[in-house]
Amino acid sequence: MPTKADLVAAIRADQQFWRALVAEVGSDRLDEPGPMGEWSFGDLAGHLLGWRNRSIARLEAAARGEPEPAAPWPAGLDDDDTINDWIREQHASRTAAQNVADYDASYDRL
Repeated sequence: MPTKADLVAAIRADQQFWRALVAEVGSDRLDEPGPMGEWSFGDLAGHLLGWRNRSIARLEAAARGEPEPAAPWPAGLDDDDTINDWIREQHASRTAAQNVADYDASYDRL
């Protein structure tokens, strides 16, 4: 079984991979649509952040011995496509750089 140190090291390694990927994309291209269709890299970061925040909230609740929290999206959304659309709408007013930075910061929360 992995130790806490092993898990932290794995999270940090993944964060370094994320940072290298962001550097490869370049800050000047974060808003450009590309391989993900109409989505930009910043849109992808917001999407990943939406799901990561859900996972972190669940982990935090479990650590406190609390029941699983409700999903942040409206209760009527029950399939991934509509949830993904909702997440994208929630991050639409944010800059690509904000979404990328917040996803990077989520590693520290994790």
